[in-house]
Amino acid sequence: MGFYYAFGEVEPKESYDEESQKFKDSDAQITDYYKVGTSDIAGNASYDAAAKNWGKNWRMPTPEEVEELLKKCTWKFSSQKNSKGESVGGYAVTCNAKTIFMPAGGYVEGKDTLSKDGGTYWVSQTAQNSAQVGKILDFAESYGADLSFYDWKYGALIRPVQTNENYKMTPKNYGKLIVDGVMYQNTGLVKVVETTAFVKPNSEASDIFKYHNTKLKPYAIGKYEVTQEFYTAVMGTNPSYFVGEEAAKKVADGESQNLRPVESVKWFNAIVFCNELTKKNFGCR
Repeated sequence: MGFYYAFGEVEPKESYDEESQKFKDSDAQITDYYKVGTSDIAGNASYDAAAKNWGKNWRMPTPEEVEELLKKCTWKFSSQKNSKGESVGGYAVTCNAKTIFMPAGGYVEGKDTLSKDGGTYWVSQTAQNSAQVGKILDFAESYGADLSFYDWKYGALIRPVQTNENYKMTPKNYGKLIVDGVMYQNTGLVKVVETTAFVKPNSEASDIFKYHNTKLKPYAIGKYEVTQEFYTAVMGTNPSYFVGEEAAKKVADGESQNLRPVESVKWFNAIVFCNELTKKNFGCR
């Protein structure tokens, strides 16, 4: 993109260090940001500099996409001329007879650009269970290219990828879900691979609808029951009966009211919830 960015920040700056770091342990915002850190920020304009500065059709690459480049493409260290006519080293990455060039730009610590003979590019996820450490594509002619990790505070490059309208309807990452820039606990999807289901007709079905097997295409399903907190974030209301301080409704020791499953949801409202979640989390209209 031509500039260096700290992980999760959408504007370049003069210095990349702890003092200028946007998200810190002492910052109240970090609570929500840790939630984002357990998943994927690709396409989230609050944290993805490509989506913020280049528009909704652009985003940071996911780890899965970078791994695919590493495994399926040919990486050859070479050089190209920049707009000033200067020779810039980097990797030419070739797949299916198409080549992209990844310039070696190093990374920035404080105000100093280091390791200029290598490339450091942010990928759209943080390291699991490791605060303030983001995933990067790291390469140099001396050791090749691989996925690694860097502290959020450092300035690294971003190689945006362009996405089609269907990208967010079929996300490669099935982590926690985002609504209005906030990622919620006990949410997320799991991917179900293509499978065969045994279908049992009801007792009144005609002979046409006999016991049979049917093939189901791959799909995603919620990993948890929908929480009251998450339902309220999407719909703006909480229809649940088990809310309040009455003895029959009061939360037990160690239980969180927000993380209780939502109930008393009518079938029609469940459909509306799914549609609204699609709009809010996946950007579809």
